[in-house]
Amino acid sequence: MKLKLARPAFGRKSEATPNCLAVQTGDIWRYWGLDASGQPEEISQPPAHCVLWRVCEYDVLAPSGGRSTKGLGRLGRELLKERVAQFTSGEWAVFTRQGNETINGHPSRPLALALRDRLKDLPAPSVLQAELPGGYTALAIYRRDQTVTGWTLASGEDIEITQARLVQQSGVSDAGAESFADLWALLENAPPSRDFPVEPEWRGIPVRQYRRAALLASTALLALSVVNLGIEMSAEALHGHRARLAATRLDAAKIRVIAWDRTHAEALARQGGIRPDSLIAAAKAVYQPGSSVSLTQKGREIVVMLPLHALSPIAPGQWTPASAIRAGLAKRPPRGWRLYRLARAGEGRFALIYRHGSLMP
Repeated sequence: MKLKLARPAFGRKSEATPNCLAVQTGDIWRYWGLDASGQPEEISQPPAHCVLWRVCEYDVLAPSGGRSTKGLGRLGRELLKERVAQFTSGEWAVFTRQGNETINGHPSRPLALALRDRLKDLPAPSVLQAELPGGYTALAIYRRDQTVTGWTLASGEDIEITQARLVQQSGVSDAGAESFADLWALLENAPPSRDFPVEPEWRGIPVRQYRRAALLASTALLALSVVNLGIEMSAEALHGHRARLAATRLDAAKIRVIAWDRTHAEALARQGGIRPDSLIAAAKAVYQPGSSVSLTQKGREIVVMLPLHALSPIAPGQWTPASAIRAGLAKRPPRGWRLYRLARAGEGRFALIYRHGSLMP
């Protein structure tokens, strides 16, 4: 009798990590992924395991040119006119506004990184055009110095007007247009890349430095205890003392690290000087069924994306977001917060934006 052996699980090819797209439309982030048939579909939030590519106005790509970290920092500040977060990928440096490395806590990477292998074959200057879901076209300038500016969104008849304005502002009247119509194929074949680096901090210092300091302190205390007690203890007792002391010190260090390494909402609360439980309670208070709630401005701004289809019809087969807007406006803002404005998010969608009193004049 022959036995049929199953192939070991570790020999199977793992599934590829899916790509998702985040597009900044005004104050709102909108997300897309691919459905089961491979067609783009809008999603409320990106899944935690996806690679999130983003399109926004404050991501800039530039040749690193062998510059030092300090030199790259100066370049980034010149390009964005403010403090920047940065990292390098091959021969390129990537910049964004400091504090905007993630999108609502989700790691992300700029769309320009997916183009970096193609840029060397493109004429400079050029107007880069990426066709996005939702009827949007993203435009950026690939300048003579090989810098890729942030993306500007346009749609319909506004595309030509927006392109002309960007060309005029950048002083590149001789720039041709380079279009990327199949965005998802572009992302699928993107060169190896990584997200903006994100590291938890406490009082402006990376947590890893506290971890290292706690470990060194534990080691030093352990060594000191061994010196004091080693003469009086037998080898067996000394070994037991070492184990107990090491466990005690490392547990204390672990408790301190856990206290600093919080979730996204709690990290934002620390940055904005707001108690985490107060921030979470405020987000729950303004939530509406079918809406999505996100945090910006270091936790001091809450964005409630209202559902596209409200709960009450105005006629058979017809729906309106008006009732969702009325319900949101009727809600009493949480203590310490004010309704800042009602924003149009495109495709008939609206968002209510609440700001903490510390941001209001």
